[in-house]
Amino acid sequence: MTTGLAALPPGYLARCYAEVGSTNEVAMELLRGGAPSGTVVQAAAQSGGRGRDGRRWQSPSGNLYASLALRPPGRPGEVAQLSFASAVAVAQTAELFLGAAAPVSLKWPNDVLLAGHKLAGILLESDGVRPDGVDGLVIGIGINVAVSPVLTADGGLSSTCLVERMPTGVEPPSVGAVLGTLVGCFDGLYRSWCNGGFAPIRSAWMARAHGLGRQITARLPRESIRGRFVDLDPGGALILETPAGRHVVHAGDVFFDPEAC
Repeated sequence: MTTGLAALPPGYLARCYAEVGSTNEVAMELLRGGAPSGTVVQAAAQSGGRGRDGRRWQSPSGNLYASLALRPPGRPGEVAQLSFASAVAVAQTAELFLGAAAPVSLKWPNDVLLAGHKLAGILLESDGVRPDGVDGLVIGIGINVAVSPVLTADGGLSSTCLVERMPTGVEPPSVGAVLGTLVGCFDGLYRSWCNGGFAPIRSAWMARAHGLGRQITARLPRESIRGRFVDLDPGGALILETPAGRHVVHAGDVFFDPEAC
């Protein structure tokens, strides 16, 4: 484990590594071993990073790979809303480094886009899931800081990174600076969620919703639904308006018509 720890808000402790298989795996092991809620695992490189549905997450040196280990209150469906809080935190982080006018948008369910290109992804994994709650939650976040990986299977998206979008004359941020800013942003949103529920998070997410009002296709395990993206329901599910009426999509992959990109 390296000794260079990023400055984090009170209640968070960073454990930084040169390389791990997956920061999510390390964070989950630490949670199961009794590590406190608020433990943050960061690695300079991952040999087995992954995204949703087991997809490989490319992890070149120079980008941020981090996982937040938490013991949040709430039922499993409520805890899953922290994916949206994490996405908003990433968006706020990018906006702080790039300026408030940065074209950051949020693609349902868990991608962060910058000028229509993928900047970051998020993966939630729970442990000890019960009807009334979870024993632990790990939020994996990958942000392209200095390198834009080539994407091979991500809904036709290309990638970008913070360094590519920095204003002229502004020094690019270090991975440690991005981590500290990210956790600070997340902490405020997490406290808001714990105290006020999902509504404030939902509003912040919707203000940056990618493709709102446009035609999209949601691919589910057994069908595809095409319709106009009109809203999120109170729990975070995608609402599509179709000729047959409104459809509520709780899980799936979203593909945008070209005009929405």
